[in-house]
Amino acid sequence: MDPVESERNPVEELAEEFIDRHRRGDRPPIQEYTDKFPHWAEQIRVLFPAMLLMERLRPDPQET
Repeated sequence: MDPVESERNPVEELAEEFIDRHRRGDRPPIQEYTDKFPHWAEQIRVLFPAMLLMERLRPDPQET
């Protein structure tokens, strides 16, 4: 395993998965992640909505 990758915050990895699912048209509820990972629930509740907001503000690559 790459040492840099192993130092990555697990909540960031979950957020990346969450956004990837969102981009594919799935709309996973944040509660799905907080229920599955209760020890990270507070961080998830802060990070995931911020990621969704950034995703909405991201320019559409087809328009550029």
